[in-house]
Amino acid sequence: MDLREALLQAGDVIKENKIRSFFTMLAINIGVAALIAISIVGLAFRSSIGEVVGKYGTTLVWAQVNWRAYVAGESRRFLDERDVFYFRSLPGFRRGEPLIVGATMEVAFRGRREVTGVVGVSEHHFDLFSIGIADGRGFTHEEVETGQRVCVIGPELALRLFEDEPAVGQRIQVGGSLYTVVGVTVERNPQTEFLSDGSGNLSVFVPHTLLEGVVWPGIPGRYWVYLLDFDTPEAAERAARLVDEHLRIRYGFLRDEPRFRVERLSTYVEMVDRILSIVSLIVTVIAAVSLLVGGLGIMNIMLVAVTERTREIGVRMAVGAKRRDILLQFLVEAVVLCLLGGGTGLLLGVLIALAVCAALSWQFMLSAGVVVLTIMGALVLGMAFGLYPAYLASRLMPVEALRYEV
Repeated sequence: MDLREALLQAGDVIKENKIRSFFTMLAINIGVAALIAISIVGLAFRSSIGEVVGKYGTTLVWAQVNWRAYVAGESRRFLDERDVFYFRSLPGFRRGEPLIVGATMEVAFRGRREVTGVVGVSEHHFDLFSIGIADGRGFTHEEVETGQRVCVIGPELALRLFEDEPAVGQRIQVGGSLYTVVGVTVERNPQTEFLSDGSGNLSVFVPHTLLEGVVWPGIPGRYWVYLLDFDTPEAAERAARLVDEHLRIRYGFLRDEPRFRVERLSTYVEMVDRILSIVSLIVTVIAAVSLLVGGLGIMNIMLVAVTERTREIGVRMAVGAKRRDILLQFLVEAVVLCLLGGGTGLLLGVLIALAVCAALSWQFMLSAGVVVLTIMGALVLGMAFGLYPAYLASRLMPVEALRYEV
C-alpha cells in the first residue's frame, strides 16, 4: 500500500463516521484555535505597544495627582509653579507642559452640535505627542501665555461640524464661548494614544492657560498633570526618582497614600507586557491540556476502530497485505484526523484573532511560521497518538482476526 491509497482509505473512513470524527477532532480544534488566537493577538498587542513606544519614546515622565489620595482627602493639592521650576532644573530636561483635561463640553457651529472632551495644552503638546497637523498650525507661545481663544480640533470633529467647508479660520462655540479654529490634527489611532482625553479624533485642544480659568476660576497655575520630556531614557529614569522624592517631601502622604504619583511610559509597558505574558501562559496551558485530551481521544477512537475492524484487517492480511501496510493505514487515519482538527482550529483561531484585532484597531499579523508550526504540530500529534493503535492493528494474527466477531 502506498501513501496515496492510505490517504484515500482514511478519507473514506472519516466520511463513514462523520459524527464520531467531528467530536474526536473537537478538542484539537479548541486547543489549536486558542494557541493561534493568543499568538496572533499577543503579536499584535506587542506591535501596538512598540508603536506607542516608538511614538512617545522612553524619555517621557509625568507627575499627576494621586486620585486615591485626592478622593479620600479633605484638602485638595495641585502642582504649582514652584514644582514646575524644580522640574525644569533637573539634568537632561528638554521640555515640559501641563495637561488639563476639562469636563466634556458642547461644541457648536451653525446649528451642528457635538459633545466632546476639551484638553488644555501648551505650544509644545503636538510635538511632544507626535500629533501631526493636517491643516493650519498649532499654538504659538504668545497664544498660550495670553490665553487667547483659539483651538485645534480633531479631523472627525471638523468633518461633523464643517462637512466640506474648510475648518481653519472658522469660529466655533466651545462651552458657550467663541473660539477661532487655527488647526486640524491628522487622524489618529485611539489605541496608540497615551495620556489623551479619550475622545481621540473628536478632541478640542485649547491653550492650558485659558482652560485653567474654566476648571479652577481664580487660582491660575494649578495643574493636575505635568508632562516632562528628557534627553535620554537614563535622564528620565533618574528624574522620575528625583521628582517623586520632591513631591513626597513637599506634599507628604494622606492616609498612607502619596498625594502625587510619578509615572513613566516604560513602567506601564513593562506592567502590561507582564500581564499579557501571564495570560498567554494560562491560555497556553489550557490549550496544551485540550490538545492532550484531543490526542488521547484520537488514540481511544483508533483503538475502538482496530477492535471494530479486526475482521477487515484479517481479510486484508489474508489477501496479501503486509504488517507495514496495516500500520500505515491506521497511522495515516490518525494523522489525517489531527491535520483536519489542526487545520480547522487554525482557521478558527485566525478568525477570532481577526475579530479581536479589528475591535481594538490593532494590526493583524499572521506569520508563515505559525502556519507551519500548526501543521507540523498536528502531524506529530497524529503520529504520537496514532502509533500505538496502528502497531496493535499490524500485530494481529490473520487467522485470529478472521475468526473475530464484533
